[in-house]
Amino acid sequence: MSKKNSHQHNIKKNRKKNDQVLKSERKKDYSKLLYSLSFIAVSILGILIFSNTFNVPFYFDDYDSVVRNPLIKNLQNFTTLPDILDLNPRFISYLSFALNFHYGALDVTGYHLVNILIHLINTFLVMFLTHLTLRTPLLKDKYDKSSKTLFVFMVGLVFIAHPIQTQTITYIVQRMTSLATLFYLLSLCLYIMAKFVSWNASINKIIRFGLIVLLLVFSFLTAIMGLWSKQIVVTLPLIVILYEVMFLRNRENKINWKIIIGLSLFLLVSLGLVLFKIGLPTEADSTPRSVYMLTQINVLVIYIKLLILPINLNFDYDFPFTYSLLDIKTIIDLAILLAIIFLAIKFAKKYRLISFSILWFFITISVESSIIPIRDVIVEQRLYLPMFGFSLLLISLVFLFIQKYRIPSLFLFSCLILCYSILTYQRNSLWNNPISMWTDVIRQSPDKLRPNFYRGFAYLHSNEIDLAINDFKNVIAKYPKYYLAYDNLGLAYQEKKDYRTAVKYHDEAIQINPDNPIAYNNRALAFMFLGNYDKSIDDLNKAASLNYQYDDAFYNLGYVYFVTKKYENAIKYFSKALELNPAYTDIYNYLSYSYNELGNFSKAKEQVDLMRSKGITPNPRLLERLKY
Repeated sequence: MSKKNSHQHNIKKNRKKNDQVLKSERKKDYSKLLYSLSFIAVSILGILIFSNTFNVPFYFDDYDSVVRNPLIKNLQNFTTLPDILDLNPRFISYLSFALNFHYGALDVTGYHLVNILIHLINTFLVMFLTHLTLRTPLLKDKYDKSSKTLFVFMVGLVFIAHPIQTQTITYIVQRMTSLATLFYLLSLCLYIMAKFVSWNASINKIIRFGLIVLLLVFSFLTAIMGLWSKQIVVTLPLIVILYEVMFLRNRENKINWKIIIGLSLFLLVSLGLVLFKIGLPTEADSTPRSVYMLTQINVLVIYIKLLILPINLNFDYDFPFTYSLLDIKTIIDLAILLAIIFLAIKFAKKYRLISFSILWFFITISVESSIIPIRDVIVEQRLYLPMFGFSLLLISLVFLFIQKYRIPSLFLFSCLILCYSILTYQRNSLWNNPISMWTDVIRQSPDKLRPNFYRGFAYLHSNEIDLAINDFKNVIAKYPKYYLAYDNLGLAYQEKKDYRTAVKYHDEAIQINPDNPIAYNNRALAFMFLGNYDKSIDDLNKAASLNYQYDDAFYNLGYVYFVTKKYENAIKYFSKALELNPAYTDIYNYLSYSYNELGNFSKAKEQVDLMRSKGITPNPRLLERLKY
């Protein structure tokens, strides 16, 4: 070959090489774009399927944790951090409710907006954790770049759309679960990123060391924040150990035993300190640990069924206790669980993602499904954190088929996500109607007390008084010592303006439970409408003595003194109520009027100015009466 031809050949060869590089770079940019679009697509789907939840009212535990909780009604209650060894502060969760209350009082829209936002962030973290996992040394070459993007996208779709997620997202108080999950996932991601930085020799040693320390510190802090959201985060060290063993090995497939031993010691010392300080916790003292643990064998199988086939979801299960390991159903369920765990361990090397997914499920659910008795033996929100394991497992199985049957597999998966989305939207529609929701629960748990009582409660708040009375009386017939049914029956008769009958039922409630401040407050209202102000004041004082932060009792005391024209006492109790609950904006009108009647016109004007500065419109009749 001549020099000229050789030169031309080299030019063509270099052009071809350059073209390949350009194509490769374009492909990289395209994959990055697809990766970004996958997050956007998942967000849009999440917003659509939860778009009908913004008006879902408060349910059940929402009343104790939010509506009637004095703690969240003043941000000053959150100026001190809890003890790091306190396993039940839920400081971060209650702070989030306090911020909601501060900016929107009891308008449910804001609470649901935050819950949906947390769910979206968790989905992003699930996708990012999947992305990191696929980049670990042992999985780095398992899929090409486009397959990894598709894998991450599909995991996100399952996590955000699965119908079992509705109870965590739509039930306001279960923000505790989703918030704990957020910090759990974030802490794990930060830890993995620290490991990636430690492997990156291209970074300057000093900068690399600084980044590792920073990431690990933030990982620890987010773990603590998760612990202050809900106790499920205590399993995080176990998950980190599992992740180290399964994925964070080097290319020679060696485990860093120093890290494993260090993490294990940290876990053991932490558990030892907690057990020394508070002992092994329990929520349901009446349930023996052995009985609860046996029952959870059956519950875990139900959980697995709900993940695979999410139909007949139930807000309040009526699940029987298991008292013997020799029960045939328990033996079968235990065999199923042990077989699943055995297969996960046996095929850990060949199918790492599948094994990790299964073990993630069992570890993350272990706090609430093991030896710590909890009042409710089965609730759907406990599957929220384990859902990542199911999402990863499902997509890992799908990808086994995609390699041979790509189009049919993707089509079937798309149909599955469509079904999930429709079921989630329908389930959220049911949440919008408490009467329909509780009726659905009664259909599945007909003999359980709570659904029957809370449907009556829903009827009462929907002004269907006769139906409420009927439900409350049915509850009393079955459970004659359930004081809440008597108390709410009294409220129902107050709505009918039959105050004497109302007092009779409030009396019954107080006789059964004389330490319940709400019943005294409710009976005080009936006495007030009957014109018996002395008895009303006595009951309200009793309610306030039973709960020094009971804002409603102080508000009603202020009101009784106001209508009886004892303005000094009215000011005293209205001020206390406002201190406990700044959302009582109508109190400013009462305070201004009271100061005006006492001749303290500067204070009366001060209250009006305060109202205007807070964007509250003063009562026009008040302005006409004021003498300043």
